[in-house]
Amino acid sequence: MARALQGIGVDVSVFWHEWGQEFQGHELFSLKFPDLKIVNLPWRSWKLGKIHDADVVLVSYHINPRIGFMLTRLRKKVPTFWLSGEPNRALWERWITGVAGAEHYRTEVFRSMMNGLYGNSVGRVLSTRPMWDLVWGAASLLDYEYVQGFDRIFSQSSLQRGLLQRIYGRDSVVVNPCSDPAVANGYRISYGDFFLCGAALERSKNLERIVSAFRFAREKTDSNCRLVLAPPQYRARSAVSIQEGEGVEVHPMSRREYLQAYAGCCAAVAVSLWEPFGLTFGEAALFKKPTIMSTTSGCYELVDEGVTGFGVNPYDAKDLATVFMLLMSDSKIAEDVGEAAYGKVCSQFTIRHMAERIQGLIETYL
Repeated sequence: MARALQGIGVDVSVFWHEWGQEFQGHELFSLKFPDLKIVNLPWRSWKLGKIHDADVVLVSYHINPRIGFMLTRLRKKVPTFWLSGEPNRALWERWITGVAGAEHYRTEVFRSMMNGLYGNSVGRVLSTRPMWDLVWGAASLLDYEYVQGFDRIFSQSSLQRGLLQRIYGRDSVVVNPCSDPAVANGYRISYGDFFLCGAALERSKNLERIVSAFRFAREKTDSNCRLVLAPPQYRARSAVSIQEGEGVEVHPMSRREYLQAYAGCCAAVAVSLWEPFGLTFGEAALFKKPTIMSTTSGCYELVDEGVTGFGVNPYDAKDLATVFMLLMSDSKIAEDVGEAAYGKVCSQFTIRHMAERIQGLIETYL
């Protein structure tokens, strides 16, 4: 996002980068409307005074709640905006656990969040049962309070807009997240014999149902297609039991390996029980590949059913198996839908479109 904003003439200083993994970028931006100046500020630092010469601060996706509170409540000097990825999990997880039936979601995601924000050693202590209620309650309160300090919030989908309103009582403007067409440069695109699912091995990602539907479809069509589960390498620890074989393979991948897999797969699969948005549809489309996705995800808002992608009920394995069988039986369908998805994304949903929309909303506010 920083490079995209710079590309349209916005002066962006990147002050802070919370989680350094190559698969996700969570950044706090200071923007000026022109001399490009990059300042690296560790997330544990209290030195937020350097941002006060900016015209506006944009917090992109996730932020340490403590720093968020300082930024929006204690040291607020300039208009501050939040480009929301997910609400901080201390609050939103309680709501979605009941809805999605992801009974182990709290343990998996909360521990991951604690480790990511505070380091593995402190995270382990904070995730223990004696500390659970105390930490959870404090994080929830801090999370709620710092979000109230943002001047404007940008949500990623209408679905997420409703969730943010329900949890924080704050309205937001929908800015669909988009992908950079450059990610597909240099890759040779082909339509191979495998479906690609890049989800972390968590229960909320619905992998057991995806695997069941795939195996049913493979047997019915007598297909040799494979389902490749490709969690990011830094989140390769499995919280679900996946039996490999019968066409199912598990291959943790680096970012580069994952992009290569996009180039060679026949379709992408993203049928989570819950997803506020997700980039699978946009990224797969840049490689001219269709996506099978959950109709309960925010990303589905961009899809023309059967034309640029396929939506399925994430709780209905038969519904998912039907789409698997359709694509297994006729590879031309995947090619046609992938081409249509590519056209739509390139014309409406690139990272430049997103940057221009954010710039316009910020300038309107100022």
